[in-house]
Amino acid sequence: MTLIQPSLTPAYQSESRTVGQRYRSILLMLIISLLLLGGLGGRLVYLQLIEGDRNRQLAENNRIRLIPKQPERGKIMDRKGKI
Repeated sequence: MTLIQPSLTPAYQSESRTVGQRYRSILLMLIISLLLLGGLGGRLVYLQLIEGDRNRQLAENNRIRLIPKQPERGKIMDRKGKI
């Protein structure tokens, strides 16, 4: 007579574990989001606080300047070519 010994591990442990898989993907998305927002925030700080005075000066010099110019005028005629 042959005896078959039962497995010492329960059946639910033989399957691959999926506990924590959902939390791992949420954590990954959170880390990526924080990195992107941190990069944007860092760029904002750089442009506003470090380069702010330079950018302000460039904006002041970038305005439209009016240069007076005499118009070129000819004789004013009607549609028949008479003055």
